[in-house]
Amino acid sequence: MRRTTGALLCLLLVASSAAAGAAELALALRSTTVEWGQPLRGHVTFTGDQDPGSIDLGALDEGFHLERGFTELSQTESGLTVRREAVSLYPRRLGEQSVPALTHGGARSLPVPIVVLPPRPEDAAVEVSVRVPDRRLKAGQQLVIRVDVATTDPRVRVETEPLRLPGAETHLLPATETTDGPQIRRSLGWAVVLRSTGAHSIDLPPLRYQLFGRDLRRFHFPALHVEVEPIPAYVPITVPVGQVAVASTLAGERANRHWHLVVETDGQLPAGVPELQAELATLAGVDASRIAATQRTEARADGVRTVVELRAPLPALLVGIGADLPVTLRYFDPVAGRLQVHTHRLPREWRLPLWLASGLAAAGLGLLGVGAWWARGAHGRWRVRRAYLQQVARAGDPQSLRRLLLAEAGHRTLGEWAAASARPESARELATALDTACFRSQPSVDLDALRGAALRVLRHRPGSSPRPARATSRRS
Repeated sequence: MRRTTGALLCLLLVASSAAAGAAELALALRSTTVEWGQPLRGHVTFTGDQDPGSIDLGALDEGFHLERGFTELSQTESGLTVRREAVSLYPRRLGEQSVPALTHGGARSLPVPIVVLPPRPEDAAVEVSVRVPDRRLKAGQQLVIRVDVATTDPRVRVETEPLRLPGAETHLLPATETTDGPQIRRSLGWAVVLRSTGAHSIDLPPLRYQLFGRDLRRFHFPALHVEVEPIPAYVPITVPVGQVAVASTLAGERANRHWHLVVETDGQLPAGVPELQAELATLAGVDASRIAATQRTEARADGVRTVVELRAPLPALLVGIGADLPVTLRYFDPVAGRLQVHTHRLPREWRLPLWLASGLAAAGLGLLGVGAWWARGAHGRWRVRRAYLQQVARAGDPQSLRRLLLAEAGHRTLGEWAAASARPESARELATALDTACFRSQPSVDLDALRGAALRVLRHRPGSSPRPARATSRRS
């Protein structure tokens, strides 16, 4: 009896081993050569003593986008279960590669070598590339991903869809188009802001290459692996992670004159720019609640921008000269890895209270009157001086010239006149020559030389009020 039981147990073990050894898994493809953007079609077949359920195809995810088709279940004559599943595999990259081995239900398939060729839809030359500027980011920093398509077929369109990424903020960027010789370059993409730190894997949506609404190619891309690093704990929530730019103008009518500021950043501003609003309020002399602020998000070809517009009233007293008024905005520079300060200078203009403007106007009128009175007097003195010099230039004899020089400032002798001159040496030489010509007999007198010397000395004399008319009348 014991021998019979042992023999039965051995037979069961052998049967079990034979059944397990009969499990098979195979991947069969219709073709092993395909253009990028087209699928490799085929089916996966599992044969075993029992059906363990849907075949595990997870090993294909890294190199292929997988689409499952129909599933068939059948049995062999020996009682084994056969599961056959249709698959379509879209390669994620060009070149020679292999479909990796699959494992399921204790069975393992063989790798399948394939060749992925460059795409040539409708005989057009097509180039597709993915641009990622940086795969190491700071938390809250914007990641811009662009897909570029260059084609020689002007009829086609390229489209994609929004990026779905849990725990991140994503935006679909507008498409751009440029022409480079026979090629038309189209570009589209996504902006991603990852808040959680650590390693992230991003599966990009497919790119559809379409002609008349029909997909000629669907390009799938390898997963993007990025590393997100934390930012320092001291960085407040009001500080954007990225670069900033500030522009300002003076806007509004005279009664409603105000500063109009536009702040742009590729970082996020969940709480706006309260520090900048506080600085504007201090300059304007108002409460911060009076600084009007509007905020919006703009998706552009080079990424997403957060735009904040601020309107601050001008202070009652603002001087229109001097250096522009500075305001500051802090931001975290992910490249430098530290807080930075952006300084912007607000434009100036003249803005005065009514009482001060009236006082300045009155003072200005007073100064204008004083200036006019002084100018009138200076003009009169200039006219008298010019007439006097003309009399000197027309003096008919040495005696007349002598009388005119003495009459300039009421001197009694030419020696006194020479001593008061700005050029005493020249004046004394003239005085000696003129006295000699007047009081000593000489065969001839060079009157032109005497008049010229007198004019040269008079042009360097200190300011005085010449009195030629009085001297002439006294002489007569």
